[in-house]
Amino acid sequence: MRVRLLLGLVAALALSQLVGSVRASTQTLVAPGSAWRYNDAGVNLGATWATAAFDDQAWPSGLAQLGYGDGDESTVLSDGGNPNARHLTYYFRRTFDVADAAGVTALQLRVMRDDGLLVYLNGAEVMRSNMPAGAVSHTTLATTAVSGADENAWLSVPVDPARLVAGANLIAVEVHQQSASSSDVTFDLELTAAVDLTPPVLVTLSTPGNGAVLNLHHTTLGATVAATAGLARATLLVGGAPQTLAFSGTAAAVDAQITADTPTVPAASGLAINVDGQGPHAHGLVAFPRLLGARPGQMLPGSTVVSATLTVNCTNTGAPLSIYRLIEAWIPDEATWNERFSGQAWGVPGADGAASHNGAAVVGSCPTTGLRAIDVTRIVQEWSDGAPNHGVVMIDSGTDGVDFSSSESAVPPVLSVTFRSRPSPAASQVLSGTTADVAFPVLLPSPAAFTWNIEVADADGLVARAPADHALTVDWTLPDAPVVVSPVDGASAVSPAAPLAAIVSAPAGGPITATAGIRPASGQEFAIVVLPDTQHYSEAFPAVFTAQTQWIVANKTARNIVFVTHEGDVVEHWDNDAEWQAANASMSLLDGVVPYGLAPGNHDQPSTFFNQYFPFSRYQGLPWYGGHYQTLNDNNFQLFSGGGLDFVAVHLEFCPSSGAVAWARGVFNAHPGRIGMMTTHGYLNGSAQRTVHGGCASTQYLWDSLGATTPNLHFMLSGHVHAEARRQDVANGHPVFQMLADYQDRASGGNGWLRILRFVPAENRVYVQTYSPWLNQFEVDADSQFVLDFAMTPSFTPLGPVVVASGATASFTPALQPSTTYEWRVTAANDAGGSRTSPTWTFTTGAGSATAPERERPLRRGSLPAPNRRRR
Repeated sequence: MRVRLLLGLVAALALSQLVGSVRASTQTLVAPGSAWRYNDAGVNLGATWATAAFDDQAWPSGLAQLGYGDGDESTVLSDGGNPNARHLTYYFRRTFDVADAAGVTALQLRVMRDDGLLVYLNGAEVMRSNMPAGAVSHTTLATTAVSGADENAWLSVPVDPARLVAGANLIAVEVHQQSASSSDVTFDLELTAAVDLTPPVLVTLSTPGNGAVLNLHHTTLGATVAATAGLARATLLVGGAPQTLAFSGTAAAVDAQITADTPTVPAASGLAINVDGQGPHAHGLVAFPRLLGARPGQMLPGSTVVSATLTVNCTNTGAPLSIYRLIEAWIPDEATWNERFSGQAWGVPGADGAASHNGAAVVGSCPTTGLRAIDVTRIVQEWSDGAPNHGVVMIDSGTDGVDFSSSESAVPPVLSVTFRSRPSPAASQVLSGTTADVAFPVLLPSPAAFTWNIEVADADGLVARAPADHALTVDWTLPDAPVVVSPVDGASAVSPAAPLAAIVSAPAGGPITATAGIRPASGQEFAIVVLPDTQHYSEAFPAVFTAQTQWIVANKTARNIVFVTHEGDVVEHWDNDAEWQAANASMSLLDGVVPYGLAPGNHDQPSTFFNQYFPFSRYQGLPWYGGHYQTLNDNNFQLFSGGGLDFVAVHLEFCPSSGAVAWARGVFNAHPGRIGMMTTHGYLNGSAQRTVHGGCASTQYLWDSLGATTPNLHFMLSGHVHAEARRQDVANGHPVFQMLADYQDRASGGNGWLRILRFVPAENRVYVQTYSPWLNQFEVDADSQFVLDFAMTPSFTPLGPVVVASGATASFTPALQPSTTYEWRVTAANDAGGSRTSPTWTFTTGAGSATAPERERPLRRGSLPAPNRRRR
């Protein structure tokens, strides 16, 4: 039976209950001996210290066990110095990531404590041991003293897995002494998760492929399916095409500023909202109450959110914001720091805690004034999935804040959402056995764009569908996709005089106008790795540093890593030989494997030891080492290639002298055909301004003398400032990408975070990723993962047009160079206005002389200028 597709089905399918046997795997979320941030000052930290909003960046970090008095501690804590008045309470915090919180079926918490303790997960208390009931403070004593073997005994309790959130989670612990004269304190913790590994029903969509464009009246939608328990039924699901809606202004948005300085005064009106940690301490509330619904201009509940962007007009720059989904309702004209509406308090003042928001933040920032886009896809998807839409709260990072225009201003916040309704049932069929090829013949409406999936139930009632819907576009007016004739895709030793030929056709017949495009082939993908400040690794965590360089070596081939650049501050103490030995041991793993460059930061100066361990004599004679300035290696440069592109990388010392800058400009100018990259220790601050603390203060001179005036300089990298930031300025007719990355104030000296610049010439894009080999995690907020548009591959040179009958061969004869790899494609257009472009095909010419187009030929054709020679 053929099924006629009914587009516009909007009702969401109810999720079936999963039943049957369950297998689980235990995963360790927090291992014993992990690194923790800690506070051992014996002070009162207030009521919000266990929440994600609390700023613990100034806390030191150390490995468990943490404590004192027993001699087996990895990190020794302070007791205050008075044996009769020792600190009573110690505080510990760390974060961990959970990719799929819904897949965790059980949590088990184990602790080692002396004497009493409380454990909080995402702000909620989940364990209390040897402590009195009720509220506790920093002076509350443990119930009893713990001694002997009990000090090292592990206590275990289950934890509700619903406390977890997808992404970053926070675990916080306070350990209390039984008396002010207690002789020791001990803390360690382990958190494990049981993850559901129930054998899924496997559904793999087969035909047509995702994103297919068809000009047929009918086709078959198919999948390969399997189920260990046996197959029962398959259901074809159909959904509409993605839609985009935008919400802004007073008709679609409400916002307010709440201020701790005037905690009982509403401040809903005004043209700007301030979010700041000081002078005054203020948070912002923004909501789009008309987002969800069934009326025109609304997103249907249950929709799949493709993307959601909150764009704000920044009027004052400052430190990054944390944006949380609110779980409490509020009234704009009545909301204050203390109350969400008159007579009803926030769960936490300032809407700043797990009682008021969901505890998982999206990071936003205003590094420059003007419009700033913030990715809020996760939050909007949670609203679509049923979380109450109370809007978001924007919380400061405890330092200099930002201002942005309100909904009442001329440039209000805009929420732009691209979504599609979730596919709904269109047809079903009974299945049997454990594997099958499922096929649904369908009649195709035209023109139309929709998504589809196939859902399968097994004999136990377990239901699953393919992980991602497939998109399908139908247009009966379109020609067929051109079919290559010669040279065949991937052909080699092609004569430079050979024509390019493809068959073009359309179901309705008629004349076809064919055009082609050709260009030298783009180079292969490659990567450059950036090592931010390693000073604390060299000082105290050498294994983290080594994990970074070991990962580079292990992934050199798979990721095609062609260069490594170090941003300076190799060590913490310039005159500590042990730190230099540790740094050298880690960096030496790169020797003979991948080219690299580094220059001294302020902690490496004077550069006596830097030049003892990393002198220019160590690199002279290597094919990629370019040279150095004067008699030291403080300023140096390297020459390397990747993806057919040639680079020159200059490394400059912290706050380089005018002489060193002039030398660097000379290096770039001496290599005009190479892509320039400058790395220096200090350049941008956390707000993407050209200023740094210490040394030269203003680094504008580096932009004026290099970035703005050097035609081939495209990248400027730096560390030093404990933050992430970036800016892009146009100079010499192209963008110059300026990036800051420094993670040294995180646990374990920086937790091993590094930057990967993934160059994809075929897409003319650089994908920037932040990754930790130590944690085996990617950081995916907008300041850590982003894309740069960077031209690396020339555009296609047009050939044609050529007019032929449907089903005939269109030919083109460009001027080709010998021993060169080319990419080419053909577009077919018919009289109905439809057009189709072929995939991109490649071929490589053989040796021989270059050719020019023939002077006499019955078909029109274009020609291709001789390509620039590029190293391959």
